[in-house]
Amino acid sequence: MPGTVVLTLLAKNAIPRRAVIVAGGLLVLVVLTGTAIALWLFRSAALATAEWDLKNIAVVLAEQTRQGMLTVDMALRATAEDYRGRGAAARPLSEEALHARMHERVGDLPQLRSLLVIRPDGDLGAHSNVFPAPEMNFRDRDYFTVHRDGKGPPLFFGVPVKGRVMGAHLVHTLSRRMEDPQGEFLGVVIAGIDVRYLHDIYRSLELGPAGRVFLFRKDSVLLTSFPADDAEIGGSFPAHALFSSALPAAASGVLQARGLLSDQPRLIAYHSLQNYPLVIAVSSTTDYVLREWRKQSLYAAISALGAAGVIVLATFLFVRQLHVSEELAGEVTESELRWRTALEAAGHGVWDLDVAAGRVFCSQRYREILGHAPREATLERAEWLAEIHAEDRSDFERKVDACLAGEHSTCSAEVRFDRGDGGSKWGLIRGTMVSADSQGRARRVAGTMTDVTEQRLAQQRLGESEARLNSIIGSAMDAIITVDGQQNVVLWNAAAEKIFHCPAREAVGRPLDRFIPGRFRTAHSEHVGRFGATGVTMRQMGARTALFGLRATGEEFPIDASISQVEVGGYRFYTVILRDITGRQKAAAALDKSHQELRELYTAMHEVREAERTRIARELHDELAQWLTALKMDVSWIAARLPKDLDPLVDRAAKIKGVVDTTVAAVRRIAADLRPVMLDDLGVVPAVESLLHGFSQRTGIVIGFNVDCDGMEFKEPLATAVYRMVQEALTNVARHAQASEVEAVIRLDGDRLVVRVCDNGRGIDAALPRKAKSYGLLGIRERAQTLGGTASIFSPAEGGTVVEIVIPVASYRSGEAEA
Repeated sequence: MPGTVVLTLLAKNAIPRRAVIVAGGLLVLVVLTGTAIALWLFRSAALATAEWDLKNIAVVLAEQTRQGMLTVDMALRATAEDYRGRGAAARPLSEEALHARMHERVGDLPQLRSLLVIRPDGDLGAHSNVFPAPEMNFRDRDYFTVHRDGKGPPLFFGVPVKGRVMGAHLVHTLSRRMEDPQGEFLGVVIAGIDVRYLHDIYRSLELGPAGRVFLFRKDSVLLTSFPADDAEIGGSFPAHALFSSALPAAASGVLQARGLLSDQPRLIAYHSLQNYPLVIAVSSTTDYVLREWRKQSLYAAISALGAAGVIVLATFLFVRQLHVSEELAGEVTESELRWRTALEAAGHGVWDLDVAAGRVFCSQRYREILGHAPREATLERAEWLAEIHAEDRSDFERKVDACLAGEHSTCSAEVRFDRGDGGSKWGLIRGTMVSADSQGRARRVAGTMTDVTEQRLAQQRLGESEARLNSIIGSAMDAIITVDGQQNVVLWNAAAEKIFHCPAREAVGRPLDRFIPGRFRTAHSEHVGRFGATGVTMRQMGARTALFGLRATGEEFPIDASISQVEVGGYRFYTVILRDITGRQKAAAALDKSHQELRELYTAMHEVREAERTRIARELHDELAQWLTALKMDVSWIAARLPKDLDPLVDRAAKIKGVVDTTVAAVRRIAADLRPVMLDDLGVVPAVESLLHGFSQRTGIVIGFNVDCDGMEFKEPLATAVYRMVQEALTNVARHAQASEVEAVIRLDGDRLVVRVCDNGRGIDAALPRKAKSYGLLGIRERAQTLGGTASIFSPAEGGTVVEIVIPVASYRSGEAEA
C-alpha cells in the first residue's frame, strides 16, 4: 500500500522522525478527507435520488387525484343540470327521479359517498342516499356560504366532515354553485368524497415509517393526510416553507424543511393539480432516505479508520525504530519529551544530569519553583547543588553519588531550596538512572522536583493540631472514648483510665461491652445503631433512663454521657464523653436531705409559732380584754357618781372610757391577727371569709369568694396553712398589685384542695429578681411544699396575677381523721 512504500523510502534515507510523523499524518489526513468527501458525495446522490423518486410519486398522485376529482366534478355538473332541468326544462324531473339519478351516479363512482342538493335558503333539497330528503339546513357550512356569498370559485373544496346522514366516516366536501342563465343563485350541489378512497391510493406507497402524504388547498388548509391524523385536518400552515416560498415560486418541486406536523428534517415533494386549487405533498424523513447511505458510511468509515490505524501503527513503529537509534546516539528521545511535557503539565520540575559533561539541565517549571525566570537552564553540577540549603545538601549529594556509582538505580530526598528571591522552598527531588556504562555506573540520571512546601506546612499544622487535640484529650477531666463500627475501643484517654481503673493498653482494641453492665449491653448496642442511622452529629445519652458504667474492678457507677459520630475514609467512629457522677449524686442526695430537714424545721417553727400566737391571742382575749372591760366598768361607775357640777371630771372620765374602748378593740384586733378565734371555732372557710371581708373594708377592693368543699372541714396544719397563704396573697395584692378586684376560690378537685387568689392588677414579671427581704411568695411556696403540694404564681395573658396552691388533702380531712 502507498503508506508502506513511503515509510520504506523514509527509512532508507534516514529521514528525521518529525518528517516521518508529518508524512504519516498527511497520509491519515488524505485517507480520512477522501473518505469524508466520498461519503458526502454519496449522501448528496442519495438525497438527489430520493428527491427524484418523491417528485415522481407526487406527480403520479396528483394526476390520480385530479382524475378522481374530474370524475366527481362531472357528476356535480350533471346533477346541477338535472336540478335546473327540474326547475326550468320542458321535461322537469320529479324529486324521486332526481334522487334515482343521484343515487345511480354515487353507485357508479367508488370515490363518491353521497351527492346533495342544497336550496338557496340552505335547506337540503335532495340526497343521493336518502329519500325523501330529511329536513336539514346547511346555511352555516363553509361549502354553502362561500357560494351563497359569491366569494369563492365555482368549485370549492371543504375540509373533511363527518356525514350528518350516513355515519361517522370522514368525507371530503366538493361543492359547485348552481345558477340560472341570468346568474341567479339557485343553490349548491355537493359531493361527499370518501377519505378512505384517497387513503387506499396513498397506502401503496413505500415512504418509510415516517413517510406522509398530504392533500392541501392552495391556501395552505390541510384536507387529508396519510397516515391519517384527524386532529390536524382543517389546520392551516401558511408559515411553512412549502407555502411561504416554494409553492409561490414553482407549481412543482422538492424542498428540504422541517415536517409539516413534526420537527423532523424531511424531504417534501409537491405538485399542484391542474385546473384545481389543490396541492399534493409527499414527504419522508431524511433519516429514512439516508438509511442505506448510513450503512455504507459505517463500512467506509471503519475501512478508513482501519487504514488510518495501519498508517499510524506503521508510522509509530518506524518512529520507534528511529527513537532507539537516537537514544543510542545520546539524543533526547520522543518518550523523554512526552515524559517531560506530562510532568511539566502536572506541576513537576524536570532535571537531567549528564555525568560526563558535569552539567544539569533544569526545565522551565524547575526554575520557576525556585523563584527564577520561567525558562529552561543548564547549570554546572556544583551550581545545581548550591541551590540546595546547606543543611540538606550533603545528605542529598551522598544519595546522588550512590546512584551514580550504580549502588542504587534511584534516589529520593526532601530538601530545602534557597530561592532566587531570598526565600526558601521545600522540594521533593527524585532521580532515576537513565543509562549506564558497561560497569553499571550511571551516565545519565534524570528526575523530577516537586514543590511540597504547602504539604510540609499542612503537615506541620496538622501535627500542631493533633498535639493540641491530644493535649486536650489527655488533660480533660471527663473520660473520652472512641469506638469503631464494631464497638471496639480505638481511643482511651487518661481520665477514662482513672474512671474505669483500666490502662489504655488494656482497653484499646477490646470491645466496649467490657465496661458496660451486662443488663445494659443489648440496649446500648441498639441505641448506638439507631444513632448511627439517624446521621445526627451529636446527642445526649440517658435522656430517659439512668446510665451506668462498669469499672475494671467490677464496680458499677452512675455516669452522664453524650455521644457523637463521624465518618472517616468510609469507616464510622463513635466518640463518647462521660463523667462519673457518683459524687454529684451523693451531693444531690445530701442537698435533698438538707432541703427536707429545712422543710421539717420550717414546719416545726411554724407549728411552734402558731402555738405561741394562739397562746398570746387567748391571753390577750381572755385576760387583758377582761381586765380592760373591768376597768371600763369601774370608770363608768365612777362617772355615774360624780356630781353634775364637776364637768371637767365628767369629761375626763368619758375620755378615759373612750381610751379603754379603743384599747379593747386594739387588743381584739391584735389577737385576731395573731390567731383568729374563728379559725379554731368555725373552721378555715368562715375564717377566710372573715379575712376577705376585713381586707375589703380596709382597702376598698371588691372581693369575690367561691367555695366548693362539699361542707367538709380540714384538720391542722392544713387549716392554718390555707388561712396564712390566703392572708399572705392578700397582703401582696395590697402592697404591689394596684388592683380593684380580687377573687378567691377554695374547692376540692378529687383528692386535691385547690386555692386560687386572682387579681386584676398590674401583674408580675417572673423574670425579675426577687426583692431583698421580700419573702411573702417564697413563704407561700414553702408552706405548700411542707404539705406535699405546690404553689405557682403567674400572670395570665389577660393580665393580673394568679396565686394557685394545690395540696393533696387525703390525710388532712377531718372525717378521715375521726374514722
